[in-house]
Amino acid sequence: MRSLSDGKWELELVRKVGGQEIAERFFSPQEVMELSCLPQSLQDEGLFLCRTRKEAYVKARSEGLNIPLKSFHVTLTPGKPECLHATDDSNWTLRSLRPDLNTLELW
Repeated sequence: MRSLSDGKWELELVRKVGGQEIAERFFSPQEVMELSCLPQSLQDEGLFLCRTRKEAYVKARSEGLNIPLKSFHVTLTPGKPECLHATDDSNWTLRSLRPDLNTLELW
């Protein structure tokens, strides 16, 4: 994680991170529904976006897994705007940047 003015950012390689079972275990019902509505060709990327966006929010709050992962949700459809839905979402901005086809930057 690197500092970026008044925020933090992280760079990760895009890779497969699991499947529907992981989503059902760790994601909110809204995220599971959004993921299942994606075409099969976009589901791996959607799963990756959801995981990294949730991870970015949890890290930014500095509370680790004391924040239940199903207590908030993020959008995960590739190419759609990033949205965080949490009790304190007005305090945060979530952005995904794509420097190239194999990396995803979150801050």
